Amino acid sequence: MRSYHLDLAKLNSLTKYPSIETYHPLGEKGRLQSGAPLVSDQVIVTEKIDGTNVRVVLMPDGYFIGSREELLHYGHDTLFNPAQGIVNYLHEIIDNVWKKWNKDTLYFNMTVVYGELFGGKVSSGAKQYTGHQHVDFRVFDRFVLESPLFYEIMAEEVPDIARWRDNGGQPFSSYETLDVFAGHYGLPMVPA
Repeated sequence: MRSYHLDLAKLNSLTKYPSIETYHPLGEKGRLQSGAPLVSDQVIVTEKIDGTNVRVVLMPDGYFIGSREELLHYGHDTLFNPAQGIVNYLHEIIDNVWKKWNKDTLYFNMTVVYGELFGGKVSSGAKQYTGHQHVDFRVFDRFVLESPLFYEIMAEEVPDIARWRDNGGQPFSSYETLDVFAGHYGLPMVPA
């Protein structure tokens, strides 16, 4: 594997989830209007779980666990940001996923998995999911970035990486490929 300096600000920008498109007509001040959704392609609709967004970045030398906005923990570090209990809940699960993924991966790539952590005291709607303070995690998206493109993007500045991300640069998996990946690593998916 090629040696590189990992710039966390760039990795954070590269792995953030892009803004979600709105398929309904928007009215004054960005308010949703009634009417048929503006969809030209096939879309898969999933349940919107009331929790907190999580991202997991799997790399050959370790993994990161993050929230929507920031990376919270590197898998081989004892220090982490306790934000919303994300790392406390996912650390052991993702450590096991990373060990299996690392054995399965024959060449350098970065896999980013997006999910929703819910239940417990994660959000105000947590009581809608369980009366026993149980916390759970569901996967809703993923992309894989192979080494040549990874190094090319990491050579850019943060605003350029954000522009790449927000203009559809992240090569997201198909729903079917995501389903196979999640099943292989024992990660439940958000209900479709």
